[in-house]
Amino acid sequence: MKTVISTSFLLLLLVTIINVAKGKTISSNVDGNTIKSKKDQYYLIFTNNTAGEISIFDTQKIKKRQEIEAENFVFSLIDDIENVIIENKDTYKDQEKFEELEEETKLRKRDASGYNYGQSSFVYPISSSKDVTVLYGYFSDAVAKKISELDNVISCRPETKSGKYRSYFNSNDIYKQTKWKKFTYRKRADFHLSLISQGKYWSTLANKYDDYYYFPSSAGKDVDIIFIDSGFKFNFDEFTNYSERTTKCVGYTNEGKFKPTTNCPPIYGSHGQQASDAAAGSKHGVANKANVYGIGISVKYSNIKEGDVLAAFQYIKEKMVRPNKTIINISLIIITYKSDNFYIELLKLVNDITEKGGIIVAPACGSDEELDGDPGYIYAPCRLNNVICVSGLNNIQKKDFTKVYRKFEYSGYGKDVDIYAPMSVKVQYLNEKNKVITEENKGTSFSSAIVSGVIATYISENTNVKYTKDTMLKTLIKNAITFSHKKKTCYLINNGKHIVYSPDRIYHGCGIQAGNTPCKK
Repeated sequence: MKTVISTSFLLLLLVTIINVAKGKTISSNVDGNTIKSKKDQYYLIFTNNTAGEISIFDTQKIKKRQEIEAENFVFSLIDDIENVIIENKDTYKDQEKFEELEEETKLRKRDASGYNYGQSSFVYPISSSKDVTVLYGYFSDAVAKKISELDNVISCRPETKSGKYRSYFNSNDIYKQTKWKKFTYRKRADFHLSLISQGKYWSTLANKYDDYYYFPSSAGKDVDIIFIDSGFKFNFDEFTNYSERTTKCVGYTNEGKFKPTTNCPPIYGSHGQQASDAAAGSKHGVANKANVYGIGISVKYSNIKEGDVLAAFQYIKEKMVRPNKTIINISLIIITYKSDNFYIELLKLVNDITEKGGIIVAPACGSDEELDGDPGYIYAPCRLNNVICVSGLNNIQKKDFTKVYRKFEYSGYGKDVDIYAPMSVKVQYLNEKNKVITEENKGTSFSSAIVSGVIATYISENTNVKYTKDTMLKTLIKNAITFSHKKKTCYLINNGKHIVYSPDRIYHGCGIQAGNTPCKK
């Protein structure tokens, strides 16, 4: 595997690994270097809930007996943990923080959100899948050690922090080839858009490059793209076609809790805005009628919290998946190990979302590394089986197309990469003064956003098809443009239109790469 080399706005989450020697542990291990916690901090507690999973956000449904038993188990364990905390309160170094949490807990008020967090401010559930429930708590080192020894606690470990004139194209040919019900085109479109709506361009066949972006007029309508990213602002021209779709922030995660809000300011940069624009902006996006929902998360380098990631996935799982109409685009790269409980829980949440009909898309790592085989560690969520893994195409310039149809230098490759997409994009966003900024940026996180947009157009155009992750990937591969890297076939995303036109109508050959010009018999 490759070493991660960050490109601008490529989000890197370095997840430390549990070194399981004899089962339970509260130490983390990264590349063989053991790091033990000595300060008060937040911990992830992985518990063996044999009664099954609990609901955290869906609090209105009628609970079955199994769910009641599962809840009783979880909150009984939380009571046991609280007893450990009170008995060892003198071990907390930050007594002011302890007293603040103690006072909140004494009031015994449920969380204001109404979600199923219980009445303790010290520890509460944040994720639950199958027989594992994850708790999130603020402990001293001594308290954490005692909690790790409680029955049904698999692991207690510190949380790590870690984008009108006569046309030269033939409409009938396009309809015949794409099977679109109706199509729209965007003149002088961004390079990252025009590339994905035509086959390979060669000047030896078509005289001039066609910079139009052709796409089905459904354009992702009634399809949801959920972004887990740095923050969002949707109140400018790229997202103001409100009559056709919904664009809004639904909340953010902090300290393992989901906070519902329509205000997700980009505290750590504009990446969330830029990625959502590449996928679904009115001018710069692939699917400009798709609904866009943002879940804000800290993306300051080395400061993304595991609990926040799990909380975001848990909320999506319980509250946001519309079967076969939901795409989740996560711009994070998580370096973890298959033996890590965080990885195991993330895998289950990804599988749960997929089973409910969601399609998850994520970027490959931002360095020239082969994603193949099993070196022990893994880039998640991209390399998970139920995630469409996207790497970058070298679309930095368009003077020499022999250099375009190849893998971008700083992007992963190999059998675990499902598809490639342009990684250099032109996008817009609002800065801290609410001024619209137009910027060119690059990174595999933008490749992922482009693929999410294309998926939305396939779903909106084929309303009779119930796409799953697997059937959608087959559709993407079937319509992809191929190129080679190290003698292996790679697949470049395409929205279904393969005909290559020349704006001056001059062709030097025949066939689909020369304006569909008939070949002489």
